[in-house]
Amino acid sequence: MFKSGATNKGQATKAQLLEISLRLFRQRGFETATMREIAAAADMSLGAFYYYYPSKDSIILDYYRQVQDQHAARVAERWAEAADLRARLGLLIHTKLDILRDSRELMGTLLRYTGSPDHPLSFLGESTRGIREESISMFRDALSSERLPDDMIRILPLLLWAMQMGLLLYFLYDKSKAQARTTKLTDGALDLTVRMISVARLPIFRPVRKSLSGMLLEAGLIEG
Repeated sequence: MFKSGATNKGQATKAQLLEISLRLFRQRGFETATMREIAAAADMSLGAFYYYYPSKDSIILDYYRQVQDQHAARVAERWAEAADLRARLGLLIHTKLDILRDSRELMGTLLRYTGSPDHPLSFLGESTRGIREESISMFRDALSSERLPDDMIRILPLLLWAMQMGLLLYFLYDKSKAQARTTKLTDGALDLTVRMISVARLPIFRPVRKSLSGMLLEAGLIEG
């Protein structure tokens, strides 16, 4: 079933297995689909499948990585087109929504694990920390050309990432056609956010920024 002659046959095989696994998860549900069914769909013995993926959790962790890599690649392709902060933030968040558009039901199922910090599939857990930090770093890059106080540079990437996560949560529940409500909410939130950033950089808001930085630092959400 798998094509030969790939530069790295093992990686190519694993990529195909991931695609097949995700298709079954979307068709039958993450909880319902079994490893045996996925192996059968791939025309592979269960033992051979375990060589590439020892569990369904390992499949999903690869999926998280795939989403992050696709997000970074697609944003990089269009980064030069984003002339200002509003455009850069819009590119980041709308691209993420586009990537996940066909996986809303699957992501909704996986959302339950976020409430279990020690679960390997938790969006906020230790096993996904690297991917999470890469995502936050993309917002840091979006701010890099802005003239901002140091405290804002420290806290804004996390706050922008948190806004993205809130929009993604709304996106999962949005039943409007083509998730039009999410698109409208995202654009409104971005317009408001850019205006708030412009105001918050003023010296008069320094005490507020200092208090917020202190709260996030004490909570361990940012580094000093």
